[in-house]
Amino acid sequence: MSQHAWVMSALILVLAGCGRPTAEPAAAPPPPAPPAKGVVQQSIEGFTGKTAVDNYKRTEEKIKTIGAGRKENFKDSELAP
Repeated sequence: MSQHAWVMSALILVLAGCGRPTAEPAAAPPPPAPPAKGVVQQSIEGFTGKTAVDNYKRTEEKIKTIGAGRKENFKDSELAP
């Protein structure tokens, strides 16, 4: 009789776990990758200095953004009691 009880409780536990899985939301697809530059294009940009100029412009924009944020934080701290 005890074997019958064990089999029945195991069967109940197995069946209780079986069911339709809940639908998980689908992840957003990754953004498309920018087109890869060819070796010739990279060489031309390297020789003409375009790469350095582009890096300088990006760095300059980052510095301006950080500076503006710090100025705003400074103004907020002056107004605080």
